[in-house]
Amino acid sequence: MEREIKFRSKSTSNKEWIYGNYAIIDGLPSIVEGSIEFIDGSELRSYSWDYVIPETICQFTGLHDKNGKEIYEGDILRSVVNPDIIMYVSYDVEETSFMAIQINKYTGTDLESRCHIRREWITGFPKEVIGNIYDNPELIKREE
Repeated sequence: MEREIKFRSKSTSNKEWIYGNYAIIDGLPSIVEGSIEFIDGSELRSYSWDYVIPETICQFTGLHDKNGKEIYEGDILRSVVNPDIIMYVSYDVEETSFMAIQINKYTGTDLESRCHIRREWITGFPKEVIGNIYDNPELIKREE
């Protein structure tokens, strides 16, 4: 299976999201943006990089929401069919898979509903990215 491997994270310099390849530069986590092009047989490297806030490093899942937006770890998704269903994306080491996690707002507990996210799950029951856990944590807070 072939999928694009890339990351996003917030820059330490301006707190904006940057996208690209994860790297360690000068011993610090970084995102490298750019490409390698070949012009007339010559290699041309065009890239930039920035140090990033480690807690905000998120990997691309390889999936897109109903609007074509890329889905990353930490993204908050909403069901198009049932807008009350809101979940966030996390990587589960034990399951070795990206998972959608929903806090059960209706039982008054912190019980989670979890499921593997796959292309069929996104397309069969359309979801859309409505934010992320870093910029919009209020979207996944359990109602008291």
